[in-house]
Amino acid sequence: MPLGVRRITGTLLMNLYARTRHCIAVAALTALAQADTLTGTVVNQAGLPVAGASVVCNGLTVLTTAAGTFSFTVPSGVYSVDVAPPAASGLATAHIEDMHVAGTLNVGNLTLVPGATISGLVLYGTTGLPVPNGDMDVIDAATGQKLYTPNDNTALTGIYTITVPPGTYKIVADPATAGAATFASQEVGPFTVTANTTIPTITLQPGFQVTATILRGDTGLPLKDVDVDFDIVALGQRVPTPTDLTNLLGVVTVVVPAGTYRMNIDPAPGDAYLGQQIAAVTVTGPTNLGTITLGTGNVVSGYVNGNGVGVPKTSIELEPAYGGTKRYTSNNKTAHDGWFRVVMPADACRFDAIPPANSGFAPAQTTAMTAANVVAAAPFTINVPAGGVLSGTISGLGGVLSDASVSLNDPLTGALVYTTGSSSNATGVYSRLVPNGTWNATIRPHRFSFAQAITVPVSVNGNTTLDVNLPFPSAMTVMLPAIAIPPSIPNGGAMWFDFAIYNVLPTVAGYNVSLTLHDPSNAVTTVLPTTPFVMMPGELVFAPSIAIPLPILPPTFLGLPHRLRITITDAATGLEIDRDEQVLVIS
Repeated sequence: MPLGVRRITGTLLMNLYARTRHCIAVAALTALAQADTLTGTVVNQAGLPVAGASVVCNGLTVLTTAAGTFSFTVPSGVYSVDVAPPAASGLATAHIEDMHVAGTLNVGNLTLVPGATISGLVLYGTTGLPVPNGDMDVIDAATGQKLYTPNDNTALTGIYTITVPPGTYKIVADPATAGAATFASQEVGPFTVTANTTIPTITLQPGFQVTATILRGDTGLPLKDVDVDFDIVALGQRVPTPTDLTNLLGVVTVVVPAGTYRMNIDPAPGDAYLGQQIAAVTVTGPTNLGTITLGTGNVVSGYVNGNGVGVPKTSIELEPAYGGTKRYTSNNKTAHDGWFRVVMPADACRFDAIPPANSGFAPAQTTAMTAANVVAAAPFTINVPAGGVLSGTISGLGGVLSDASVSLNDPLTGALVYTTGSSSNATGVYSRLVPNGTWNATIRPHRFSFAQAITVPVSVNGNTTLDVNLPFPSAMTVMLPAIAIPPSIPNGGAMWFDFAIYNVLPTVAGYNVSLTLHDPSNAVTTVLPTTPFVMMPGELVFAPSIAIPLPILPPTFLGLPHRLRITITDAATGLEIDRDEQVLVIS
């Protein structure tokens, strides 16, 4: 055995561990839909009415009156409104989305501004021939919103011309409507358009057809208008698939380049079926995914409220009541007044409301609720606190640190503050959406980083910067192995694991070591009491294949993930130096 390595037995140790849909309208699918009214006025930049403009909502088209007004009678629900100016007016189109209609809603003035043209040429990559009748989409680069651009197809020559408001856009060319089923759509840009603009030629590359059939889980019948999207796994970037809705037979066919994708399956808003996400679909040729069955769920609705006002564009996410992977939730953005409607599973879930980063509000999480709880709470409201983005750079002695986590606790109660966002990236930059207040911020480095976690106070009042330099640790701990699939341990059984503690200091050091079990509700059970430990300079203590008896737990959380955590603290100061944990299931 190498000098400075001490082997510890189990006995010695015992003495010592979270679209914009591109349909025109979304109507509430209730058995007795109430007829409501959506109205508005179309004006130009001078505020003068625009008569004869075409307004589209819920599949219907009306022309504005001489006063520029329009009106639709619709069932209660969420709608988009598209406006096209009269021919030869020189004005651009307009689009407004996520309008929640419940009674009478006046959307106010929709202003049409003078337009500029985007023009260019689309060719097939293998032949250089023009793409006729290709469908062109214009996407707002800042919001990801698709503009309303009628008559935007390419001519027989492959040339297109589209009138848009001034702005910065991405362009998507889709050959599917031209019958070219072996070429993938392509996105280019962004391009800033302030005047008539010609963009470089778009050359489409070959792709492969991916086909699937989406069925209803309760009847086995086809499900129409399911939206199927593909994200590149390695980049997290969505590939354009404009013709990606299932037909009457539940069949969808898209064309994508070769690659590995995450497949997102979203039923039409209001359909009582659960969305689904397939983690990895590898495409190397024509691919038939067969039938995919969507489970049934419960349609529930509510409001997200911030200081008495609805918060639009808030993401609603569902978490299992006692931990585990978040549910994939379709059509989960709030409307202009904070109203949302999602499909939740039969089991109890927490609702996470995550406002946009620039909203001035922080995320909130409810207690565990069932669909019956939500209905009984009508109007079900999630209140989000005022807040902002806490961001900065995390570094250590060796430079910036990636994958370092940031968490907040209430300094009075020690309770964890619910926040959302990212750990530090490759440049050490992190960003989290947090409520206003004074908190204890704990910054924890990734494993093997040779940096020590620290806790510092931080006052948040809107967007706040907190840069942190983590000190070199005096000791490190590693629990091995890091198992991708949590092991299942019988209730009261033993957990086998390896761990090591390394004294980084060049002097004799005293530490305290503890082992705790954390259930899905974050209740803590002591497995091994805090045990003092003295180590020689540079000593590595290695404990291989230790069998740790676990306590017998009440049946509440059996079958659910628990965390076994080992923690090292400084014996003199009591400060935490390092920790590691292993996920396991108590069965």
